[in-house]
Amino acid sequence: ARSRSSNPSTYYVHVRIRNGAGATSVSASSGVVIDTTPPVCTEVHQVDESWSLTEPALFQGTDRTLAAFWECTDNISGIVDFTWSVVRNSTDEVVAQGVLSSTEKSVVARNVTLAQKGVYVFRLVPKMAPL
Repeated sequence: ARSRSSNPSTYYVHVRIRNGAGATSVSASSGVVIDTTPPVCTEVHQVDESWSLTEPALFQGTDRTLAAFWECTDNISGIVDFTWSVVRNSTDEVVAQGVLSSTEKSVVARNVTLAQKGVYVFRLVPKMAPL
């Protein structure tokens, strides 16, 4: 039987076994929860490390670092870690990337080479925890 909630859904396995003499036995699993809702990121902002690590910035004061902060949650299964990357918008070239723990809320990509007047995108992918 499936739970009536839309998400998360709990699935059970019910088994009835009958032997050659006709005796039966019934068993059921304890249930498996399936979480299909994605994590929610309410904020992902680029910041200029030389100015502030918590104030969003539209421009960067250096061509060697790029920083960002975020707020992401997953109230059902939780977040294990974040994969992040800095990508040049015009070419999709990855100029920096990494993985951070679920407790991290910011990153500074150091020693990167950023083009003058280049447009870069900070990408963040939260990984959900298994249930």
